[in-house]
Amino acid sequence: TGTLACGLAIGDAGLRLRAFTLGDLASALEEYGSARGCRRAGLSLSHVSSLRESALESGSWAYFVEHQIPLPTMQVEFRAVGGRLIGRVDFWWESAGLIGECDGRMKYSTASDLYREKVREDALREEGQRFIRWGWRDLGDRGLAVRLRRALAGA
Repeated sequence: TGTLACGLAIGDAGLRLRAFTLGDLASALEEYGSARGCRRAGLSLSHVSSLRESALESGSWAYFVEHQIPLPTMQVEFRAVGGRLIGRVDFWWESAGLIGECDGRMKYSTASDLYREKVREDALREEGQRFIRWGWRDLGDRGLAVRLRRALAGA
C-alpha cells in the first residue's frame, strides 16, 4: 500500500539478497487478488530488479516511471580499448550517450573518494559519454524530470 519507490526498494533488496524470488512475489500477489494495494504492488512487481544496489537507485527508477522518463539500462560497465574497466554506472541511456548517477551525500566521504570519482567521470567523458547526477532531494520535485528530458533531447 506504499509508494512505488518503497515497493521497489523492498523488492529490489529482497531479490538482490535472495530473500525471495520474482516467482515468490508473483505468487504472493496472486494470493491477495484484488485486496487493497494489489494494483500498486503489481506495478512494483513489473519493475523490481536485483540489479539496483541502493534504495536511491530504486527510488530513481520509480521516479523515471512516474515522470515517464525513458527507462535506461542499469549497471553498465564501460571498458577502455584493451579491456581495462573504466567504471560501472548506475544508469545509461545508450541512444543519448547519457550516464545517470545517483549519489547519496555519504558516498564521497573523503577528498580521495571525490578525486577518484572525478578521474572516473573524466575517463567516461573521454569515451564520448555525457553525465547527469542527482541525489535524494532531486527525487522530490519535477526539476530532475526537466533536466533529464533536456539531457535526453540534447543527444
